[in-house]
Amino acid sequence: MLKGRREERRPPRVDWFPEKVYLHFDGPVSRADATTLVTDPEAVARHPFLPLITFDKRERRFRRKKGTAPKIDIKIRRIAYPSNRDSCIFSYYAHLLNEPYEELIKNLGIDDVVIGYRKIGSNIDLALAAFSEVKTRGSCVAFAFDISGFFDNIDHAILKKNWCRVLNVSELPEDHYKVFRRLTKFSTVNRQACLRRLGEKPSSRDRDIKRRPICSIDQFRNLIRGDDGVSTNLVVPWKREYRIPQGTALSALAANIAMIDFDVEMRQSIVALGGSYRRYSDDILVLVPPSQRDAVPLILRKALKVTTRRLRINAKKTDEIEFVPGALAKGRGTKNLQYLGFLFDGERQLLRPNTLAKYYRRLHRAVASAKTQHKKAAAGKLAGRSNIHRRSLLAKVTHLGTENFITTYAATAQSKSGGQGIRRQLAGHTRKLNALLEH
Repeated sequence: MLKGRREERRPPRVDWFPEKVYLHFDGPVSRADATTLVTDPEAVARHPFLPLITFDKRERRFRRKKGTAPKIDIKIRRIAYPSNRDSCIFSYYAHLLNEPYEELIKNLGIDDVVIGYRKIGSNIDLALAAFSEVKTRGSCVAFAFDISGFFDNIDHAILKKNWCRVLNVSELPEDHYKVFRRLTKFSTVNRQACLRRLGEKPSSRDRDIKRRPICSIDQFRNLIRGDDGVSTNLVVPWKREYRIPQGTALSALAANIAMIDFDVEMRQSIVALGGSYRRYSDDILVLVPPSQRDAVPLILRKALKVTTRRLRINAKKTDEIEFVPGALAKGRGTKNLQYLGFLFDGERQLLRPNTLAKYYRRLHRAVASAKTQHKKAAAGKLAGRSNIHRRSLLAKVTHLGTENFITTYAATAQSKSGGQGIRRQLAGHTRKLNALLEH
């Protein structure tokens, strides 16, 4: 059923130029114009950055405890995306900072522990490497920690200090300082409020809005910023000394830069216990011998307090699992190690229930959409055949397609992890599809 396919279907992006064109207060920018702008430090230092447009990305998560009904949690992530020219600048400066950052963490001996937002392998590879180490260690205790409000609590002073460290300078050059300031002292405009002010439906998707840019500069100044003296100002400045927006091309690398001292401290302390440490953004994995388990939470809390000032661990998302050779894992609150979208019980690597739930929600939506199209066609409201296009559905959401979750991500994970676990998890997907079509 699951046939392994290549993980990367598109050639990797080899330069800094952003692929996405945003619906914003400025229109698309050509590569030539963008290159002229970003490669001129004086132009960057003078550049008038526009406010970030923000929206809330909601993600449903199902949590189940033994003997109780599943609960649905809504995780809200505030996304802030820049204008097209601003995006080019953020992307180019991420490109400029990446090489010296990689060199610095290599010299500090932490290039193998910082695994998020770097070109060192897919989530599948990184998870397999961690699970393989568990098997190699034999008896060990795994701690999976989650940092609360990661991007929202990045300290600006620490970020600036480490930015200078990456560039090996005592003070940031004017262009870098301008980019740093716009990443830390940014302004935002709520997307729904903005669309409503401009006469669009607040729930409109980008592709439904034909104007590019979304408004003229005069409209931005008068209607959005309130310079006409009539409209309220929708631009909200961020004035505190912490937080970076999540959504710019530079945000992920900037967060890693801010965590340099923490990564150094954690690696040294955990290795001294005979263990290992990994960090993927705000997800931390620590493996230690069972005799050292009590020391880990104390070391982590102290390192966060000393090196990051504001970051704290989310106690509700902390798992502690003990692995013993020849037996399934046992833990406090869980029997499986959850890491990078996978579950590991000491023997098998499986897809997380949340990952499966996402796939089946997509399957339900695809069937519902097909049925709606069928009803419209049957009523003469839409050109098309009078039956559901079953073949296109099968290609979109089952193993009979070529570019979907089953045939790419799941198939690759199955191929690399071995066994039959993931295959069995998805064995009934065509049966569920047929049941939905017949209902």
